[in-house]
Amino acid sequence: MAVSQFSEMKPYTLAWSVLLLFISMGTTHVQSVSGRCREDQQSLLLLLKHEPNFHHSSSQQKLAGWNASTDCCDWPGIRCDHGGLGRVISLDLSNKSILGGFKNSTALFSLQYLGYLDLSNNYFETTIPRALANLTNLRYLNLSNSWFYGQTISRLTNLVSLDLGGSEVIFRRLELENPNLAVLVQNLTQLTHLRLDFMDLSSQDKDWSQALSSSLPNLQVLSMSHCFLSIFPTDPSLLKLQSLSVVRLDYNFFSSTVPEFFADLKNLAILNLTNCGLTGTFPAKIFQILSLELIDFSYNSLLKGALPYFPQNHSMAILKLQDTNFGGVLPPSMGNLGNLSWVDVSKCNFGGSIPKTLDSLARLEYLNLSFKNFRGLIPPSLGFVSRNLVHIDLSNNQLEGPIPHSIFELGRLRSLSLSSNRLSGDVQWSSIPKLQTLSILDLSYNNLTVVQEATNFSNDNYSTLSFEKLLLASCNLRKIPELGYQSRLTVLDLSDNNIDGVV
Repeated sequence: MAVSQFSEMKPYTLAWSVLLLFISMGTTHVQSVSGRCREDQQSLLLLLKHEPNFHHSSSQQKLAGWNASTDCCDWPGIRCDHGGLGRVISLDLSNKSILGGFKNSTALFSLQYLGYLDLSNNYFETTIPRALANLTNLRYLNLSNSWFYGQTISRLTNLVSLDLGGSEVIFRRLELENPNLAVLVQNLTQLTHLRLDFMDLSSQDKDWSQALSSSLPNLQVLSMSHCFLSIFPTDPSLLKLQSLSVVRLDYNFFSSTVPEFFADLKNLAILNLTNCGLTGTFPAKIFQILSLELIDFSYNSLLKGALPYFPQNHSMAILKLQDTNFGGVLPPSMGNLGNLSWVDVSKCNFGGSIPKTLDSLARLEYLNLSFKNFRGLIPPSLGFVSRNLVHIDLSNNQLEGPIPHSIFELGRLRSLSLSSNRLSGDVQWSSIPKLQTLSILDLSYNNLTVVQEATNFSNDNYSTLSFEKLLLASCNLRKIPELGYQSRLTVLDLSDNNIDGVV
């Protein structure tokens, strides 16, 4: 998935898409087939349509498509099973503004063939009905952002995917009848996907890793960000979970080192430990897990480490280390990471030269090496192989020499920041229109000269440009660049130049 909005700088690339797929509660496993809905199933759904209270009347209209004159297998949010048996196996009532929950006698809990149930993003604010345990075929359950609490789900022994998470907008505490995470998951032995984000699990701090590893041998995806945890799992019991492919523990308060045994999780694809107060030296062996696609340790300012040698068959797609104490040089072996699309090592202690092997990364979209100690030349062919580059930030370093011409051939580039270096030479303003998607350009405070040739100057050349930010301070400008078409421009800096004449 390409990066579509770099002003927000969100990592929507391959590995992040994999994570979003893993925690989406398995919706792709449910298939719709044509066939007459069973009469008893349709009757239950029509009863269910009129049971909930809705936050406002327009929300109730979302179920207007549930009409007795049509086949219920074709209703919005409904899927039936294979073979034309007409049994309802999937029910999606997410985002319906339902208030107050369901009674134990509701028609919902008589839909005995349900394998997928999504009640997310509603306003139940009540315990999970005990009758939910009647849905013994349930495999995918999404109660995220729904204000449910309770432990009834521990009886749903066929679950493979469970989402009880919250969000920054809807934050709540995980309230259990017996406040013990181990009791919640002890019977869910088939579970492969577990999301508990934005739940206060501070009372489970000492035992959470042991509880999960003892009861969930098939766990593949574990997402527990913003959970008020303070004890990092130093107990190697997590090694029992050899199927783990996604681990998200970001925005907790560990203030500890990362144990080396994480390198023995050979199926690990995504490891997110953003802003966890991590300290000490990060084990380099973890970087060498061949299946690793995304690694994010950003905003752990006390975490030290260095990048190791990367073999050619490595899966790395996203590398985010910004605002950490990682240092040393960027190894030339980064050129072996053929899937690499996102690199952010800004505000670290890396230095030396930018490896020329970055030229060979054909899938590279985002490159941020700003605010540190890189020296020497920008690789002369940067972007020559990777025509996918969308964002380049090499600002606030000690780079020298000219800007490589290959950068001005990047047709998808949206943001180029090279300010506060020692770059020199001429930049032909006539080359800028080739970057038709460019919205941020910062060449300030170098030894550059932006040259505007009168013979090549034409308003038509610049009519396709649409800058949001244009910063050309101290660029030896003699006149103001053509800005007549810049209706989106919010930041303009032309200070410390030699501009004269009429504006």
